[in-house]
Amino acid sequence: MQLIEEIINKTQSDGITEETIVLLKRLRPHYIEQAPDPLVTRLIRLSYQFIEKNNHYNIQFLEETEKPGEELVYLMELIKKPKHPLNREELTEIKEVLYGHGEK
Repeated sequence: MQLIEEIINKTQSDGITEETIVLLKRLRPHYIEQAPDPLVTRLIRLSYQFIEKNNHYNIQFLEETEKPGEELVYLMELIKKPKHPLNREELTEIKEVLYGHGEK
């Protein structure tokens, strides 16, 4: 999906910005209306809420990150194929990590 690529490209070039939040909020309705997936919809919402609250997306899911926003890029890559069993498992784990950070 083009919007996912835009989020990835903007995050890689500019890091996490206000525009990141806007793009995530634009992405969420797609997974509510056109490709219903409650897990992905919830993850997108939890992610932009986390960013709004903390001004970053360092959720400490990946063991090593080199650049700010790397975990968000990883999440977007997983969301590209949300039905793949390994991706699904990691998406569920990321949801639990966000819950652990107090997001609901």
